[in-house]
Amino acid sequence: MNHPALQFQDRLNRRIFLKNSSAAIGAAALGSLLQDEAAAASP
Repeated sequence: MNHPALQFQDRLNRRIFLKNSSAAIGAAALGSLLQDEAAAASP
């Protein structure tokens, strides 16, 4: 029983999950970059 609406919801959920994952990864990368900058700036 593969209803088109269910397939659409599944694709939508997957897309939202991927978007949230990439945003979290980007935030983590930015955070570590800022920490590196702060460490380099401190005497």
